[in-house]
Formats: sequence, structure tokens, C-alpha cells
Amino acid sequence: MYCKSLSRGLDFPRILSIVSRCVALLVLFSIGFSTVAQAATSNDIPTRSEIQGRLGALGKQKSLTEADKLTQQDLTHTLEYLDVIDRVRQETAQLKQQATQAPAKLRQAADDWLR
Repeated sequence: MYCKSLSRGLDFPRILSIVSRCVALLVLFSIGFSTVAQAATSNDIPTRSEIQGRLGALGKQKSLTEADKLTQQDLTHTLEYLDVIDRVRQETAQLKQQATQAPAKLRQAADDWLR
């Protein structure tokens, strides 16, 4: 089998090692993103509508104090962070799907290589 891999210019054990490492990295990233997503779903994070409501209330005021201006900036940043959390959730779902599909793809690559 080793001679066959040399004749084709491929080193199957090395390829298998690289693919295994990629799968492991995908799983680790998935776990990390899941942790962030779980933190984002806890009850201590305000909803987007609550933040927008507070921003709307501040926007209706005729004049804002310095504290109100800072609060307005904080609320705007919070909306941006919620957007990031949504993107992380989507990426987590994609990574979980890739991690689920990785063993089958690895088997298929091994089968294709052996043919």
C-alpha cells in the first residue's frame, strides 16, 4: 500500500492525519461557538426590541445629557454585538453540520483513494 501511495505521489497516512486534525479543529471551534451562543441565550441579555425601544425613547428627547449620549452609544454598540452573536450562531450551525459530515467525507476520500 505504501508503494502504491508513492507511485501516485500521495502519502495516505499523512492525508489521513491532516484530515483528522481538521475534523478536530472543527469540533473545537464548534464547542467554542456553542459556548458563546449559550451565553447569548441567557436571560440577562436584553432583546433587540428592548434596546431599540430604549434608543427610540432617547431619540425622542429634545436634548440629551452627556449620560444620555453615552447610553445611546452603549445601546448602539449593544445592537452591533447582538448582530455578532447572530452571526456566531449561524457559523456554529454550519460548523456543527461540517463536523457531522466530516467522518463520511473522510471515508469517501479514503475509498476514492484506494480505488
